Amino acid sequence: MTKMMEYILKNKLDYALRYVLGCVLLFLSLWFIFQPESAESFKKFNQPDSVRQILGWTEAIVSLLFILYPTRFIGAAGLLAVFVYATYLHINAGLQAFGLIPWTIGILFVVYCEKQRKNHENYEA
Repeated sequence: MTKMMEYILKNKLDYALRYVLGCVLLFLSLWFIFQPESAESFKKFNQPDSVRQILGWTEAIVSLLFILYPTRFIGAAGLLAVFVYATYLHINAGLQAFGLIPWTIGILFVVYCEKQRKNHENYEA
């Protein structure tokens, strides 16, 4: 294990990253649900507004699950599924979905840190 990964695990920076990512994604999903500009921009996808509501509420729920420690893996899987569907909608509408890449990398990094933490704890035991 690298020194940087040991530093991250020792100081529990992955927990902070998970919390920050989850809170920001929760805020953005609620923004997506309640802002009228989101409804206007969502018309580019040629989808009914109910799809936007379902996508937004699903993202809000799985973001909350991602924040909570016991359900972090369920939340991560749910967020990745929401991002895959959002990417599909963007590509289907002829738009670029590059804005989803940093969020996906952040979630995958948190899951990777959890795996490293588990391996590190098993190694020390």
